[in-house]
Amino acid sequence: MKVNFVVQLNDSEVTQEQVVNAVKESWKNQGNMVKDIENLDLYYNAAEAKCYYVINGTNKGTL
Repeated sequence: MKVNFVVQLNDSEVTQEQVVNAVKESWKNQGNMVKDIENLDLYYNAAEAKCYYVINGTNKGTL
């Protein structure tokens, strides 16, 4: 099953794919390899227009 998840607020929107790609890019920029991501938890706060994430249960970040 393919899922397309979109968050819309006012005149903007963000897709799951956009957020996942941004997290992967951030992870790579920190010197890590994407293949090392086993678990990815995303928490999108529409009011702040920010995404908080946790990679592999310990590595936290914000987009």
